[in-house]
Amino acid sequence: MAWWGGARPARSRSAFGARASVAICVVLSVAIAVFGKAEAPMFDAARATLSDVTAPALLGVRAPLVAVGRWFDSMGTMFSVYRENIALRQENAELRKWQDVCAVAGKSAEAV
Repeated sequence: MAWWGGARPARSRSAFGARASVAICVVLSVAIAVFGKAEAPMFDAARATLSDVTAPALLGVRAPLVAVGRWFDSMGTMFSVYRENIALRQENAELRKWQDVCAVAGKSAEAV
């Protein structure tokens, strides 16, 4: 529905809706506080059962995550190998220059 000018009428929440949402929040907060303060032995069996049931699934999910973590860790190694490769190429070029100098010096010494 379009409004043709003027101010839009304000939407008001009913008083019951406002009180109901506050009441629901209060009840939920009390329930969370009670369960949080509950005795641990009451929930130990449920917690142990839940851990036993979900352990295989968690291991199944963990394996690919570990593999991805290792792959990302190897990326740093790959960059360091690349830098080392560049340094070795420069060193090889320098050694080839000296090898050529020695070859020329050796030929001129034989010629004399």
